[in-house]
Amino acid sequence: MGDTLRLSQVLTNFISNAIKFTEQGEVRLSLRLLNKTHRSATVNFAVSDTGIGISEEQQEQLFEAFSQADNTITRQYGGTGLGLAIARQLTRMMGGEIKLETKPGKGSTFSFSLTLDISDEPVPIADRETVKAPEEELDLAPIQGARILLVDDSDINLQVAGELLRQARLQVDLAHDGREAVAMLNESTSETAYDCVLMDVQMPVMDGYTATEQIRAQERFKNLPVLAMTANAMPQDRARAKEAGMNDHIPKPIEPQDLYRKLLTWIEPAERDVVVPSSGEVEASAIKLPDALPGIELREGMVRVGGNAKLLLKLLQDLRREYAGVARDIQGKLDTGRLDEAAQLAHKLRGIANNLGATDVGLRAEQIELGLKSGGVIPADSVPALGAALVTLASSIDQLEPVLAAESDGEQPAAEDIQSLLRDLQQAITESNPEASDLAERLLQGVGEDSVTYQHLVEVRNCLDCYNFADAGARLEGLEEQIV
Repeated sequence: MGDTLRLSQVLTNFISNAIKFTEQGEVRLSLRLLNKTHRSATVNFAVSDTGIGISEEQQEQLFEAFSQADNTITRQYGGTGLGLAIARQLTRMMGGEIKLETKPGKGSTFSFSLTLDISDEPVPIADRETVKAPEEELDLAPIQGARILLVDDSDINLQVAGELLRQARLQVDLAHDGREAVAMLNESTSETAYDCVLMDVQMPVMDGYTATEQIRAQERFKNLPVLAMTANAMPQDRARAKEAGMNDHIPKPIEPQDLYRKLLTWIEPAERDVVVPSSGEVEASAIKLPDALPGIELREGMVRVGGNAKLLLKLLQDLRREYAGVARDIQGKLDTGRLDEAAQLAHKLRGIANNLGATDVGLRAEQIELGLKSGGVIPADSVPALGAALVTLASSIDQLEPVLAAESDGEQPAAEDIQSLLRDLQQAITESNPEASDLAERLLQGVGEDSVTYQHLVEVRNCLDCYNFADAGARLEGLEEQIV
């Protein structure tokens, strides 16, 4: 089991280049098992060709950002697609290193070795309507009820990870940057103490590294598990996380079972109060979706949100709305020399898109990010390609919207149901639970659109969509008598 997306990107790059530079002879992909234990296997991947080969002088600049062996080759054969500089970055992110064996006129072999986890059982293709709850695959009972502080500057990522945590019967509080996380930890008491912190790394205001250093500076948080959650998995990133005091690393896009295994490793088993999920979470998986649409691997996205189809559709809509102009924004930053900002924006988009199964957008964003980090140069068509991928994604989301609309066209809740929904909403807001937004939406279905109460509830829902629980709670006060 490995990072199939990055692995396929690297191998596709090697194979396409080999075909391009081999006029006669053969191109061969080979895999060789180097070592195997009961938990992992080390595999060597190699792509060999009988093409033009590469001279020693040309090899020196081959891995520079989007370089070509020489201009003659560029004119004759064209570019190298993804770029070997990015291929090397991707390989390093998976824990490998590219090696090159070549003779001019005889051909070349690009190879690398990766240590991959071995699954205990064959991995089944999950059925949309029967996505297993996490505890059916892993015994999460020893940590259920644990209190988690989830830190990320993306509302979409907070909802993805929050859904997985709540389905695992964990209590979740949210913070949007490192400073807010540190403040929430400082305000916690023995009754509200956190059992684990899941910390994004790249955030505005205060990044995850700095926040962790401030957390570790306090004696009472010396043993608090802090796990990095980031798409950056290169050795230097892991070293930086360890230096800051982080205990472990959970890569993005989030693989639910990997997340749960790490939590089982770091959270102390104990008897805790367990939060039972609402019926809304169970009903969400009944929505029928296709396996895939252009630009979206829906089956993959469903796994990442624990089978909650309604949430996935909502988050895809949020992605379309919030990042509709991101290609233009990235180009603007490039045109004004703000390369770091452009790379950070591409990084954020990459993580969000891959979390939702929008892999084409994720791939284009990653190419821009790694190109900028490799040397500040990207192919001229990179940003337009991202824009085109976003247009395709938006079109596919349009096809899904009738599904969500049909789900929302149910009967209006009865008076007693409205009272129950209101109580659930008040509790969800008190607990800073993102599910409050769905509860507010269901309440709106039972209130006349022309009433003042309806407008107040819209304001509550809008606050919840931005995770502003304090303002949502304030607006909800006094509405109970108006609603019932």
